Formats: sequence, structure tokens, C-alpha cells
Amino acid sequence: IFTNFDRSQRLAFAMTHPLLVLFALVELENTFWLVSNKR
Repeated sequence: IFTNFDRSQRLAFAMTHPLLVLFALVELENTFWLVSNKR
């Protein structure tokens, strides 16, 4: 599905959905923090 979803399209998506991108980044940070703390 995302084969032709190139950088410019991702940038346009980030520009139009900044809160969604921010939420995804926060979720990623929380997941990484939990994984690194379980060691």
C-alpha cells in the first residue's frame, strides 16, 4: 500500500496532520522508554 508513499507525501501528511504526527512520536518515545526500562 505504501510503496509510492514517498518523502514529499509524508511531509505533506505531517503538515496537514501535525497533532497526529506528534501523538505518534510521543507513543514511540513511551514505547522505547518502557522497553529500555524493562532491561
